[in-house]
Parts: sequence; C-alpha cells; structure tokens
Amino acid sequence: VAVLAAALLAVLAWAGVRWAGGPHRWSLVGLGLVGLGITLASRSPGIETAYDQLTRRVVFAPIREGQRLLVFTVFAVVVLAGRGLDLVLTGRPRPVRIGSGMLLGGVALTLAWPSLWGLDGAATDHAVPADWQRADQIVDADPGLTLALPWSQYFDVAIADGRRAHHPVPALVGGDVVFRHDLGLGATDRISRDAREEAAALLVRALRFGQDVSPHLEALGVSWIVALPDLDDGDIARLRDLDAVETILDGPSIAVFDGPGGAGGSLTAWNATASAIVVADIAWLAGVGAVALSRRRGPRCEQPAVQRSKLQFP
Repeated sequence: VAVLAAALLAVLAWAGVRWAGGPHRWSLVGLGLVGLGITLASRSPGIETAYDQLTRRVVFAPIREGQRLLVFTVFAVVVLAGRGLDLVLTGRPRPVRIGSGMLLGGVALTLAWPSLWGLDGAATDHAVPADWQRADQIVDADPGLTLALPWSQYFDVAIADGRRAHHPVPALVGGDVVFRHDLGLGATDRISRDAREEAAALLVRALRFGQDVSPHLEALGVSWIVALPDLDDGDIARLRDLDAVETILDGPSIAVFDGPGGAGGSLTAWNATASAIVVADIAWLAGVGAVALSRRRGPRCEQPAVQRSKLQFP
C-alpha cells in the first residue's frame, strides 16, 4: 500500500512540475533534490567517507545525519502532487474534485501514519531498579564524562525482559556520555561523529587485553564508568581489579566506577561545541528555507526532558 501511495504521489508531482506551472515550481523541485541528494550522499559508498569528514566541522554538523533533510523532499513532493491533482481535475464536477482531494489527503496520511504517534502503544514502561537510580544520583552529584559499558550499541537488556534494545545508560544518566555507535553491520555502518569514541575504543581494548588503562582514562578525561552486566564480557571484573578507578557502586544490575577525570572530559567544552552545532543547525535550516521558499519559516522543536524514573523499550 505504501509503495502504491508513494508511486501515486510521484506521478502527480511530475504532472505538477511538467504541466501545472505556477509560482515556486522550480524552487520546490530544487528543495526536493537538495533533501534527496544530501540523504543519499550521507550513506553512499565512496561518498560517505568524504561526507563524514565534511560534517565533522561544526558549520556542517547539522547535516551529519542526512536523512533529516529528507523532509524537504517529502514537502516538495506533496505540494507538487497537489498541483498535479488540481490540473487533472480541471473541469470536473465539484464533488469529484472534493472527493479526489480527500483521497490525496488519505494517501498522504497512509504514508505518514507510522510517524504520527511514534512508538505509542509499542513501548512498555519498565521501572528503573533501585541501584540504577542510585547510579543516576551519583553521576548527577558530580557531572563529568561518563563511559558507558558494555561497549556495544544494542544488546539484550535485563530490565527490558531480555529484549534487544539501545544502550540505556545515556538515557539513564544523561549529560556527557561516550558509548559505542555500531550496529555490527560493517565499517560503513558507523554513524557516530564523536571523535572521542575512537579513544574510548582503545581504552576498552586495553582493558580487555590486561594492559594499563590509566593513560587512556586520563587522556579521555573519564570521570565515571557506568557498566551493566547484561553483556558479560568480563569488563566489570577487570575494572574492580584496577588501581586507576575506584568502585563507587557495585549493585546487582549496574556498577559505577570513579575515574580520574581531566581536561579531556570537560563538560563545559562539550556544551560549547553542542551550542555551536545548534546555532549552525538553525542557520542551515533558515538559509535553505529562505533560498527555496521565500517568506516560509518552520516551527522550532524543543527536546523533551528525560524522565529517569522510567525507561521505555519497544
């Protein structure tokens, strides 16, 4: 159904470009091509590496996840499809035009329906264990760079009834957390733009090979290590034996270790970089919107606060 709906919109959009004319026709085409081109470039073999290097710069950071700009393509297609439908229905009786317009709206809703309510009804609340709440309080009391273990992005989370889920530590403690971004599908799968992840990977490697991790901890500026035993790789047992870290919490489902901290984990520097990225993000969206469609402005979205008393897993 979704494929047929998308094909119908594409045909109507072509009709809108080819025969309907009207103001902003080529602006809409350009807007759609920009969104589609950036989305494809961010994941295309041979281009992905250059794209990754480009978006490491703060000014290009807003397009580091190219699929975010696909909304421009969707917007252009829907508007042009509306023009195409208006052209097709020229001279038809009013009930036919109204009914066809409602049909087009239904097609658009069919494509958008999965995103209208997000995960509503498909995620279940799970109470955060007492030792998890304690770990959150420990990190909140003295914020700093947190290394999240196990060193895996997705694994079977115990408090989610053993279901495969995204690493929960970043959602639990918030703030400045370094964790692994890798779906395990190969080198082209990496999506992280945090350069510190490479240093963290070296730290984990040294830990597993029984090497001295003190230089890695200090260079990275690790203030806290929050580890879950869900993926038993022996990291927690090795951390307990290290002189470079102190065990602060050793609960049944989570462990917290105090690291040396340092300049590498400066939360102030991280926040400054994040603020610069947000400013560049706004500038990018405003600039593209102004060039493509004059006097059009999109709403600003606010990031909801993290609720730490519950975590949801699909």
